[in-house]
Amino acid sequence: MDSTVSTKSLLELVAQWCRENVKAKDVDEAEEIAQLVGRQVAGVVAQVSIGELDEKDTAPASRIDCECGRRAEYKVKRARGIATLCGPVTVVRAYYYCPHCKRGYTPWDRRQGLDQHQWTASVKALVAEVAGCLTYQETVRLLKRTCDLGVQVRSAEQIVQQVGVRLRAQQSAVRSQVMAGEAVPFIGPPPDRFYIGMDAGKALIDEQWHDVKVGALWTSKPGRDGLDTCDRTWYTAAQEKAEGFGERVYAQAVQCGANQAGERIVIGDGADWIWNLADEHWPEATQIVDYFHACEHIHDLAKVHYGEGNENGKRWAKEHCDRLKEAGPDGLLRALRRMKPHTEAQREAVRLQLHYFTNHRPRMMYHEFRARRLMIGSGPVEAACKTVIGCRLKRAGMRWSRDGADAVLAIRCEVLNQDYDHIAIASKLAA
Repeated sequence: MDSTVSTKSLLELVAQWCRENVKAKDVDEAEEIAQLVGRQVAGVVAQVSIGELDEKDTAPASRIDCECGRRAEYKVKRARGIATLCGPVTVVRAYYYCPHCKRGYTPWDRRQGLDQHQWTASVKALVAEVAGCLTYQETVRLLKRTCDLGVQVRSAEQIVQQVGVRLRAQQSAVRSQVMAGEAVPFIGPPPDRFYIGMDAGKALIDEQWHDVKVGALWTSKPGRDGLDTCDRTWYTAAQEKAEGFGERVYAQAVQCGANQAGERIVIGDGADWIWNLADEHWPEATQIVDYFHACEHIHDLAKVHYGEGNENGKRWAKEHCDRLKEAGPDGLLRALRRMKPHTEAQREAVRLQLHYFTNHRPRMMYHEFRARRLMIGSGPVEAACKTVIGCRLKRAGMRWSRDGADAVLAIRCEVLNQDYDHIAIASKLAA
């Protein structure tokens, strides 16, 4: 609409038409009629508006540049149907053919973000967003029920694959810029603290269970007890080697303001790859081993040394978990050195835990971290594994190809991050 006056006139016409033609017997019927009329009107608006766009192609150039470097010749006007959010629309546009490379072109399609499939970019974006949250079957049913959009399961899979691949290409481009120091600077109030967490979950991909790495990034705010709690959270995930994933997480963190934060904190379990990446990308950050993960190691040792279910072992584990939080790992390390294991299994368990707690000692100064009001648990990261992987890739009976899983992961993270513009751009074919 060009003005509020024309909009008002249209609404007055609609109101008058309703008074003359609509006689609903109850609220349910009134809503049903309103939806039906709204869809029909939207279809007319879409057909006329898009028709005016293709009419601008009435005087096409006789030749255009071809991708092969030669010239493609104008041949004829061709009609095609496209599926929009408002229903099917027919357009007529110029068709060109290159006699050298034997390829045909419809420049109007490219300008409008259309490819060989019938769906508009807006339809693709909506399908991708919903499929990032629901199964393909649920996506198809929901879109039909709420939008009267008839998409087949196979088409939804193709759309997700296409959009996911383009999202990954966008992310790779941004990552290259960030790693080269050429990224657009973060604009916004700098966060006081910025947390980086990394972990891995399992998904059934190519008929085998594979690790999928997940990154959770969050800013914090004081909780009721004064300790940090999550404020704004971002996610990223991929099935890739640690080196590439480290760059992925770093690029995401830079975009979210990590470099402008007053303090950076990396939280994770005892996996070496996490701390290697932390040293590489955030060498000045405070590193914290998840407190509850450390406590699991204490309880595991107690089961081996005292026996499964032994009350003395339970008491010993609880005391040292409490002391670990209150005074750090030094007391536990002394206790481990004093232990007198009797079996080979006990000796190996003590050796492993002594190495674990010695190696991570600087990351377990929980009394100091709590004095600084820092989080000491990686709950947001473990929740990310469930939110990103479990809720979408690990539902009953799900099996994935590597490409199919990666496309869904790319889209799901954008949806969870509420970066819908990224999905919209990926849904539109570059001209």
